[in-house]
Amino acid sequence: MKKYIEGIEPLDQKAMEIARKYHNTLVKPEGSLGRLEDIAIQIAGITGRVKNKTDKKIHFLLGADNGIYEEGIASAPQNFTNLLLGYYASAQNCGINVLCNLAGVDLKVVDMGVIGVVESPNLMNYKLMEGTDNFAKGPAMPRDIAKKAIEYILTCGGKSARLRSYGASARRRRVEL
Repeated sequence: MKKYIEGIEPLDQKAMEIARKYHNTLVKPEGSLGRLEDIAIQIAGITGRVKNKTDKKIHFLLGADNGIYEEGIASAPQNFTNLLLGYYASAQNCGINVLCNLAGVDLKVVDMGVIGVVESPNLMNYKLMEGTDNFAKGPAMPRDIAKKAIEYILTCGGKSARLRSYGASARRRRVEL
């Protein structure tokens, strides 16, 4: 992991400025694409290029159960995560499947710690533990498990994809560029 952290460079400010200027030359009101323009400028800063290709895109949906469930604050029972992950992996016409198909994005569903066995031949199994511990009572997971999870995320997809995004099941998803 240290190798990856040391390899992270600051955003290329020059490329971002060129991208910003390029966007402002397009026939549209300045800044009218909102967050989409911000993302394109950020990608220019990451890659050092203004015009980037996203011909190979992968979205990794990472599933795990949360131990905080026992505090009674979850919106759905824990077995719902198992059910959803199975549906996502089997391409059961869920929202994430539809969006990925429309955008030409390969969806990779990964079991990182769902309680029980998720039945799907399309599921990537990288189960680190059977759900996390209740973080209201202590750490959600041991440090070595957290490190393994981060290392997996850093290396999954390898260099085959030009754009990788990650999301968590079941209720909230966050895309990181």
